[in-house]
Amino acid sequence: MKLNISQQEYTAVLEDNPATRQLMAKFPMTLEMEELNGNEKYYQFAEGFPANDEDIGQIHAGDIMLFASHYVVIFYKDFPSQYRYTRLGHIDNPKGLAEALGSGKAVVSFRK
Repeated sequence: MKLNISQQEYTAVLEDNPATRQLMAKFPMTLEMEELNGNEKYYQFAEGFPANDEDIGQIHAGDIMLFASHYVVIFYKDFPSQYRYTRLGHIDNPKGLAEALGSGKAVVSFRK
């Protein structure tokens, strides 16, 4: 999958699961993602995705996760987490990701 953020392109390797397949069926798409906690951007979908939540333990910059069946999250910092997520994928080289996403809302385009 390709992501375009602030005119920078990133490549992500996706998990093979029902949630990822449902998300990819929406491609190409552009989302205005909200900032949360100084470490992630998220978008809330009206419809739910099939979840297979697991204890992640450690979040890594570039992780793409599903939270609570409705939220697609892109993490741009490493940190420990006690929350449960469904893994969607990971950005291959997240260098510069935090800067590209910025401090407020971020517009992210997704395509196959």
